[in-house]
Amino acid sequence: MNVRRTRLDQTLKMLALESPATIVKDGTVWCRTIAPLEPAFWQRVERITTLRQAEQSQMQVIST
Repeated sequence: MNVRRTRLDQTLKMLALESPATIVKDGTVWCRTIAPLEPAFWQRVERITTLRQAEQSQMQVIST
């Protein structure tokens, strides 16, 4: 994967906060649980993605 380690760690931590947790850390290893991701999770992902894209667009306009 072409993803920085910190980004990956942040993503795994965010998934671990879901209730019920879809992923857990067992020592130094992340493990998937049988809990499904709820539709509300994907709605938050979409909202945050849209927000980040808007922020990026604003930064590009300011830097040009």
